[in-house]
Amino acid sequence: MNKTLLSLAVILSMALTGCGGGGGSDSNTAASSNPSAPAPVTPTSPGSTPDTTPVTASLINDVRFADLATEFSAQTFGLDSWNPKAMVVHQDILYVANDSAEASILSYDLKAKRVLSSIHAQNISGIGRPWNRLFDLSVHNDRLYAASYSSNRVDVFDLGSGEPQFLMSLGTGSWSGDQHNTVVVHPMSVAANDQYVFATDTHSRINVWKQSEISSTNHLKAKKYARLSLPNCGYNCSARLEAVGNLLYASFNNGMSYVYDLTHLEEGATNVAATRQENVGTRVFHAADDQRFYAAHTSGRIDSSALPNTQNLQNIFPAVEESFYKYRTAGASTDQQLAGALDIQVSQEHLFSLFNGKIVMMPLKRLQQFQSNTAATVTAFKQQQAQSRSYVLQDGESWETLTNENLRHFYMDNILSANLQHQLLALQSYSAAPVRDLEIHARLKDTEQWFVLARLDHLDAFSQVKLKLNINENMHFPLLQGTGSVQLRNLGNFQQLPADLLELKISSATDPHVQKLMSLKPKWKIHFGNFAPETHGNWGKITPAYAREWVIMITNFAYLVNSPEFKHIWFNHKAVMGHDFFGNKGQVVGDGGYFTAAEYQKYYDEIMNRGKVTLGVTTVGGGLGGRNVLGVDTWLFYAHYFNTSIGIVGHEFGHHWGSHDSAWAKGGYGLQEINQQLHQYLQRKQRLPYMDPELNKFHLTPRAELYNGVAENMRRPRPDSHVNHLERYFAANPLPETNQP
Repeated sequence: MNKTLLSLAVILSMALTGCGGGGGSDSNTAASSNPSAPAPVTPTSPGSTPDTTPVTASLINDVRFADLATEFSAQTFGLDSWNPKAMVVHQDILYVANDSAEASILSYDLKAKRVLSSIHAQNISGIGRPWNRLFDLSVHNDRLYAASYSSNRVDVFDLGSGEPQFLMSLGTGSWSGDQHNTVVVHPMSVAANDQYVFATDTHSRINVWKQSEISSTNHLKAKKYARLSLPNCGYNCSARLEAVGNLLYASFNNGMSYVYDLTHLEEGATNVAATRQENVGTRVFHAADDQRFYAAHTSGRIDSSALPNTQNLQNIFPAVEESFYKYRTAGASTDQQLAGALDIQVSQEHLFSLFNGKIVMMPLKRLQQFQSNTAATVTAFKQQQAQSRSYVLQDGESWETLTNENLRHFYMDNILSANLQHQLLALQSYSAAPVRDLEIHARLKDTEQWFVLARLDHLDAFSQVKLKLNINENMHFPLLQGTGSVQLRNLGNFQQLPADLLELKISSATDPHVQKLMSLKPKWKIHFGNFAPETHGNWGKITPAYAREWVIMITNFAYLVNSPEFKHIWFNHKAVMGHDFFGNKGQVVGDGGYFTAAEYQKYYDEIMNRGKVTLGVTTVGGGLGGRNVLGVDTWLFYAHYFNTSIGIVGHEFGHHWGSHDSAWAKGGYGLQEINQQLHQYLQRKQRLPYMDPELNKFHLTPRAELYNGVAENMRRPRPDSHVNHLERYFAANPLPETNQP
């Protein structure tokens, strides 16, 4: 990559409950291409405006990013298959615990980029037979520790001479015998510090040996120094250990973590409890040679912080300072997400993550952000300058594409989305209406300073566009807040643009529809289910016309849930609606009955962070809902603009949490009634994002393409004389300020 010029491009890419009555994504596929798209036009690049003011610049952020990653697989080591369980890096050698049929420790020279000889237990004098399950590796002070689950041992090797030399084994090699002093039963993890060696086993404990016990004369008979208590660690235990000074961390793959203070650990102590325990969502901790502390989360994200204060531990993991969650490999067409790691390592400015049967090595490089008084202009595009345009949810799109979650999905809090892909900046709209006067705002990962990256005059509904944008490390971008500009230096040190370089968002100062869409906070992933009558019963195959209208309905519903009125109703439910919200036990006091204050908060958070919502078309007269599924009948698709039972959407949405016995889905109560009345209130106030049935013209869809006909009597506006309870309530009790576009 040229150090002074980095080219980017910009891509603008079941257990259900039936209820009758009531009347890309970031894909590489197949969105409809626009045949009339003009040839690309190179925009005017941003530049500096010279003046006589002395230029001042100050470093405001120094951030690490992952450069092009390398993947290690079975084939890297000349194997047809493997089962990597753990890894360590020592003196530029990668060691991998390969728990395959014939377990071994694989070795790879990272500098020379070549495979070294593997370690096989059956070839080691003093062991003489294969490892029976090899679960973990750890390294400390030139010693390599290997935990073999069914061999009931922790084997210790000296790495000081270059080639691993076997020293001895902790444990006896048997699960029976003196549990208190010598036996370790199915060890699954190991760690060490200057004083001790630690190994978990299936008796819900962490065995502790003094380092002074590590000698050939103590092979298979070293005496334990102490035992720590590790709750719920039986035969299926997945604990990992990490020693940090006088602290020992134990973490499980469900995110539960325990911390032990070893400062005053006494010889012979048993069942020593953790000093702190908490579910922080971390699977693996790692204290690295760069004097930083790393945590691999169940989501795959890897956080970095300063090392914990071992004398006064305030939190299990200190304040997060940087995060890594994506990577790129040479020649790959898309970015890849890190997944939940079995193990992580950091060595020589390289981050290693072991997940999904592979090891990913990411070089970490620094990018510096400077703020200066240098003036900057913004590249302004017109949609017609696009290199290409494509569209989603269009008539003629196949059912297979429409229901492919990888190809067709969007996030409710990011309906207008932007992301960088290699040398492409991808802009995508799941808005059912065209949007205009857009600004693309950006900030570096893990920083606070937003700046203006580019502007676009117009973006069609349900579209993706690609625009050409040139960026180099000498350019300046105007800050969004305050005056001056920012500059990104050291971009030329990267082989290509880092996968997670910028966080992007889209805004508009003049388009109220954009402002409504971008105000939405519900974190729902929306996609379309592959339901069909022959496989799912009372479901119809979704079509583009239904899908587009579902986007309209679910966006209006999200706007309702996001409204200050909904929040007011939810947290004042009894005062507003006349009764407390209640669970599946009905209108009773106690568990499963009327909500407590804590439950109101808990379930509000769950509503806003529900996750995946799978949309479909039902043929039952009302709808179906439960788990992640949400389906309604044809009449809702055209009647929701008028005086209709739109509360059905809230009802089916509520089945994610409750039955017909609960306020989640009981007619006349709770979520259905709130949805019905608040929708009418917002509709009358002209606040919903979508108010015009002529936008998608669903009611004009040919009858042959619908699962039921259009009933014109359901397309009549609500009479002005019809005023519901919530309309009267908010007329009498107006909120001081809505703060909602």
